[in-house]
Amino acid sequence: MMLKCGRDRVEHERLSMNELQTQIELAARLGFFVGPSSEALLDLGTRDAKLINGLLGVLEPDVELAGALQLANSPRA
Repeated sequence: MMLKCGRDRVEHERLSMNELQTQIELAARLGFFVGPSSEALLDLGTRDAKLINGLLGVLEPDVELAGALQLANSPRA
């Protein structure tokens, strides 16, 4: 079995990071965090999200996706 490590995997990680940040915000609003804990976690999440977005900016589109996009955008004869 081959592990996918392309752009689609990084995009999945970005979605996971967004979900984690949402859960942290909800937990903070419900009082599960005391003091600056939630802010520290959100700051780390923001930093990681910036790294993920930067990585997405330099990755090539996945080969299968690029081929599908070319087919979808090609003029029909």
